[in-house]
Amino acid sequence: MNLGENLKKIRKENNLSQEQLAESLGVSRQSVSKWESGLAYPETDKVLALCKMFNLNMDELMNQDYKDVNETRQKNSNINKYVDDFLGYVTKTVDMFGAMKLKSKIKCLFELAFIIFVIYIICCIIGSVASGIVFDVLSFLPGKVSHFLYDIVKDVYVIASFVLGTILVFHIFKTRYLDYYSIAVNDIKEETDAEEDNIDDKKEDKKKTIVLNDKKERIVIRDPDHSSYKFIKGLAKFFLIFIKIFAVCIALGFCFNLIGFATVLTFIFMFLKTGLMFIGALLITLSCIAVNIIILDILYHFIISTKSKKKLLFITFIISLIVLGIGSGICAIAATEFDIVEDPVVKEEKVISMKDNLIIEDSYGFSFIESNSNDVKIVTKHSKYYKPVIEIHDNHVSIYYNSKDKMDMIRNVIKEINNKHISNGYTFTTEIHTSKDNIKKLKHNINKYYDYDYYE
Repeated sequence: MNLGENLKKIRKENNLSQEQLAESLGVSRQSVSKWESGLAYPETDKVLALCKMFNLNMDELMNQDYKDVNETRQKNSNINKYVDDFLGYVTKTVDMFGAMKLKSKIKCLFELAFIIFVIYIICCIIGSVASGIVFDVLSFLPGKVSHFLYDIVKDVYVIASFVLGTILVFHIFKTRYLDYYSIAVNDIKEETDAEEDNIDDKKEDKKKTIVLNDKKERIVIRDPDHSSYKFIKGLAKFFLIFIKIFAVCIALGFCFNLIGFATVLTFIFMFLKTGLMFIGALLITLSCIAVNIIILDILYHFIISTKSKKKLLFITFIISLIVLGIGSGICAIAATEFDIVEDPVVKEEKVISMKDNLIIEDSYGFSFIESNSNDVKIVTKHSKYYKPVIEIHDNHVSIYYNSKDKMDMIRNVIKEINNKHISNGYTFTTEIHTSKDNIKKLKHNINKYYDYDYYE
């Protein structure tokens, strides 16, 4: 990088033409053009004038890349600005607490503690709701992977909540106290300056100084527009907005419920034959739809802050409960006409070698059966609609069941209801057969893996 290229960049960055720069330096435009093209070099006094004009030293102007120099200066300027802002924040806080009365200090600390408590409660509520959602989303993954990802998400949420909460507390403290403190100090300073303009002798000057000191000791960091009642009212509005957002989420859930009940209602008309079961299922579904609509109506009026027809809603709710009870009773009566059919159970076995760190995981649970063998025999018992899957990864064994054909299962359930008989072939169980010592090791490994005394 040479002087000509740097000079051209500096000139354009400062919106100067060659004529304007030449006029500032007392040279011709042709001279500036030659400098930028590298055909000539300016005299030493002109170089010094350029350095002074653009706040550069000779090495930065003639040898270094101006773009890199400018970026470095900008970064240093930003860092210095952040440091100055932080130190100014701390200094203003110390000065403010030094000027406040004891009562004002106690109120300030109490309000900050209350704000921190509120933010903590909100973060806990959001974290509790979100943790269940995240756990359900990750549940399809293997146990160890899902727990690892869950812990990462939880740690990220804790860190993010802490950072955002800290920023929010500092911002509220700044806007509620420090900003008004600056206004109060400036007002006192202006009043003092006006008083000092009318002072005629040293005696009155001393008197006004005493008045100033008295005012500084009695600064109240809260004017009528920032009263504690309005502050609490503002917090109440914030809570109301948060509750309404939560109500919107609940309302969305009930909207999906309404879609589900409407789908069930369609299935009742399409697949169930006439009879008590049809009438009972129809009444139950209609009552559930009515209750769902009532809840949505209440949530809707709460969100938009309008009054609902409480008397009509209450009467409709009572009628829905009565219809629900009648429908349940009719279904119970109709269920006595159903026969239970025993479907054949398919039994499968798989033998694996025992390891000291072996872990067996089954989403639906399993039972231990003591045997004389040192190997581990996994016995699955299931109906024809399910297929057991046993995955072995080193010392980790995962057991779960997949349905063979979901549509075939649905068609079979509808057929059974219409024919008034119920099959018990939709269950599956898992047994672990091994020696007593191996059972003890497996329970210990499982408890250690989940970090929970699942087996006593």
